[in-house]
Amino acid sequence: MMLQDLGGNTPEYLALQTQRFIQAANQRPEIARAFSPYGANVPQLFADLDRDRVLKLGLQLQDVNNTLGSFLGGTYVNDFNRFGRVYKVYVQAEGAYRTKPDDIRFFYVRTPSR
Repeated sequence: MMLQDLGGNTPEYLALQTQRFIQAANQRPEIARAFSPYGANVPQLFADLDRDRVLKLGLQLQDVNNTLGSFLGGTYVNDFNRFGRVYKVYVQAEGAYRTKPDDIRFFYVRTPSR
């Protein structure tokens, strides 16, 4: 189920209405447990890409988006076996390089020619 605010209210208003909805839903015996991962206090950042520049550099927009997602959130790469155990490999920027919005300047996307 998706709960939307079509009235253009604040994120805090939507969070309050979401909590009220969840409380009401959890009172119903036919619903085992309702929850939402939405939180109005989660910081968000809008990245406005210069699409023309990306294409002039010979990059794909998808590669830039994948790089941002990998460095900021993490991406699963593969598994490897060592000492009889299976380890998962993830790519993610170190925490010190992704805590402030200005840290995005440290991220680079590899061009096809390199």
